[in-house]
Amino acid sequence: MTDVVADLERLLAYSSDQHWLCPRNGRDGDGLYYDEDVYNELAAESPVEKKIRMAKLTEAEKRKALLLNALRIFAFDGADALKLQESLLERLSVQLGECDVCIRVYHKSRSELKYNLQQEFDEEDVANFMSTFDEMNITRIQQGTSSIMHDLNEGMR
Repeated sequence: MTDVVADLERLLAYSSDQHWLCPRNGRDGDGLYYDEDVYNELAAESPVEKKIRMAKLTEAEKRKALLLNALRIFAFDGADALKLQESLLERLSVQLGECDVCIRVYHKSRSELKYNLQQEFDEEDVANFMSTFDEMNITRIQQGTSSIMHDLNEGMR
């Protein structure tokens, strides 16, 4: 559990402006970096621009790897684990509530998370974890949707 906690602490130490799953940050909230997002501009991209973009993507991949490992905290029980789970879920909800690219990368990463777990744990444990993970995401999405609907209803009054 120590490596999971260490990665979680590293992730939580990032500024709240830094997106975990894409290169965007508070200063560059609308930046586009992934090939599929800049497809029409790829031919005109200079080698220097591409190198900078790729370096930012590499850093985002490192943060994603931290997150995928930190998500394992949801496999643990106990008061300490619960507190860490709540901290991660709170920050993750903010991250995914603010960035369409982070949402896309997060959900695309589900299969990577599952694959990583399958390399270390038996099939039943992985299935149980993925069930917990999926339920956590469904709850998070439902809460976000309820909040949006509430805000829309308040705005109509």
